[in-house]
Amino acid sequence: MKGLLLKDAYTFAKQGRYLFFIELLFLGIYLFAGGSYAIALNPFFIFSVILPLSMTTWLNTTDEIERWPRYACSLPCTRKQIVTARYLTSGCAAVLFAGIAAAAHAIRSAVAGGFSPRESAEVFLFLFCAGMVAPLLSLPLLYRFGSEKARVFLLVIFAVLFGILIGTLSIAERSAIPNSVVKIAALPAVLLLWVGSWALSVRIYRKREL
Repeated sequence: MKGLLLKDAYTFAKQGRYLFFIELLFLGIYLFAGGSYAIALNPFFIFSVILPLSMTTWLNTTDEIERWPRYACSLPCTRKQIVTARYLTSGCAAVLFAGIAAAAHAIRSAVAGGFSPRESAEVFLFLFCAGMVAPLLSLPLLYRFGSEKARVFLLVIFAVLFGILIGTLSIAERSAIPNSVVKIAALPAVLLLWVGSWALSVRIYRKREL
């Protein structure tokens, strides 16, 4: 399992570095050029949510181009472990980019004199949950149809993710329920989705001809 995770990390570090550069660009704009604090309206936060999906899709596409699944069959690992490693990689990506965004939010709030650890924690939690939704929806499709055929579905997922992001924030603002409760309630929902998506992907990948 450790080897599979390292393989994903090395692959993305070698071929997906430009995504980190774009993230740093948006980070600089957010910190020094102003902009909205609202999560749903700020390009930096939106990109931090999209990055885990981009990273997951990139890794799956690279695996197919390099015919990694065929080579993996000769290694001492099961198909279940291969799928699990990809899900863990997606989770690590969501934690990383949500952490960067939450840290940036905390720094900007501190400079403005309104730093709140609770608010920064809520920003991290919400961005982590939002960042996990797209990979969890896309991975079963990627394993079932492959990267080429799944592109149309991925566009739909982008639209659904953005709709969920806007809708959740709108409901939280209009509802009598505090925003913190809505954001905390999203975590168990994402964990349930993680388990269901992982089980479905394992089942699909076990039956797939490599």
